[in-house]
Amino acid sequence: MLIINFAQHEAQIKVVYYGPGLAGKTTSLQYLAKRLKVEVVEMPTAGEDRTVFFDYSPISQRFGNWSVKFNFYTLPGQARFAKTRSLVLRGVDGIVFVADSRYDAAEENLRMLVDLQEKLEEDGHVLAGLSNQANGIVPIILFYNKRDLKNIMPIGYMDALFDHQNWGVPRLSGCALNGENVLNAADAITSILMRELANKLGLEEEDEERIGREKG
Repeated sequence: MLIINFAQHEAQIKVVYYGPGLAGKTTSLQYLAKRLKVEVVEMPTAGEDRTVFFDYSPISQRFGNWSVKFNFYTLPGQARFAKTRSLVLRGVDGIVFVADSRYDAAEENLRMLVDLQEKLEEDGHVLAGLSNQANGIVPIILFYNKRDLKNIMPIGYMDALFDHQNWGVPRLSGCALNGENVLNAADAITSILMRELANKLGLEEEDEERIGREKG
């Protein structure tokens, strides 16, 4: 979870983009990195699959008197990379679940959500909204991608698929190719995590709001 170095007043926050293969996770991170003007690192896995990550610090690199760094990761969604996903998920603070809006991806969306839950449970963690436990809660944002395509699942259909009405976690829809709502999804998860960090460090609300403006 949150890596906090009290001696150096440094904190690191890890966000993982999760979801089916070819749902748009890598495209989302590449767009986000381009807008933030940072370089992405790609580690080939097999064929065209790869793990992608980059680090980002807010403009001032300060949160109160703390230095904060975000670590953004994504990874292959194919079943054969289950062990890789477990390693990348270790220590995750927040999830952006990138769902494929095509009808034929409905089952795979749910399979990957179950896969995510199982891997988090291995480390004693659960997704926000799915448990009453007090600790080990991992915030999640749903991002319905590929809304630019024709003949895709309606938003209401996808909400029913994920039981969103009862789950109640934040969700957005958009298109990673043209960047629609990609920044908003990233801002939604990082804002939640910054509030959690503020609570852990006992920082004032104005510090939290200021860092949110700098991050945007």
